[in-house]
Amino acid sequence: SCCLGIIASEALLFSSYFWGGFNFIWSASAMPCITPSTRSLILIITLLLSCTSVMLGYVQCLREKSLSLGVASGTIVCVLLIAQLFSTLQITEFILLGFHINDSVLGCVFFTLTGLHFSHVFVGMLLLFLNLWSSTQLYVSDSQWSFTSLGLVTSA
Repeated sequence: SCCLGIIASEALLFSSYFWGGFNFIWSASAMPCITPSTRSLILIITLLLSCTSVMLGYVQCLREKSLSLGVASGTIVCVLLIAQLFSTLQITEFILLGFHINDSVLGCVFFTLTGLHFSHVFVGMLLLFLNLWSSTQLYVSDSQWSFTSLGLVTSA
């Protein structure tokens, strides 16, 4: 489907930027050598997978027990708060950095990666907010369409 194609292209775009970033880190001659730790990479992957599994398990529990839209809205509000916290930290990081985009190729790749990720989080935050607003305005919480407004398809 079109949605899977967009997600796959986004994943390939991010992986190509990260590959370029690692390539420039390992081959930078004018800058000191920075070797990325494999332990931190494994910890980040584990954290992302555990957060994803907890959220998917929670949504599946909501679907199986057919709970009202209020609990699902609380989940979206929690995700919105986390996204707002990330956006605040990202803006603070941009302000307090010691290098600029035109310092080196490494700075250019760093700002491209973090800016692209920030824009994705910001757009996702806006879409989640619009989804939350429309779900409380348009649908009755006990109808069969309440979870479709959240992007969840209920089996008939």
